[in-house]
Amino acid sequence: MGTFIKYPPHESNPQFIGLPELSASFSTPKGQIIIAGCSHSTLETIIQETLKLRKENIHLVTGGFHLIPYDRAYIEGLAKRMQGDYAVKSVAPAHCTGHMGFSVFKQVFGDKYLFFGLGETLQL
Repeated sequence: MGTFIKYPPHESNPQFIGLPELSASFSTPKGQIIIAGCSHSTLETIIQETLKLRKENIHLVTGGFHLIPYDRAYIEGLAKRMQGDYAVKSVAPAHCTGHMGFSVFKQVFGDKYLFFGLGETLQL
């Protein structure tokens, strides 16, 4: 196991020490569906690695986006890059995304933002 630390005093130099990431990507007729565990290695890295391995568009990214330690500017930039640069069609953030993350992703993705939490079912 290991730890990811972006909390003070490491906010300007995050520490990622030995924590393997657990994510999955599924190929569907609509495109890739990425399920992130908690995105300790950053959601952007998970998306980039998926695109390297699978040359399909990304229909949905769901799971924990691990954005609680980040500020609004970072989260807005990530959401816009996901929608623009990576052509992610829809998102369904969960748990460790944080309230600000939920708000920003809902604003950026609009009706392509899906509510996802304990007991929810995603219709794709």
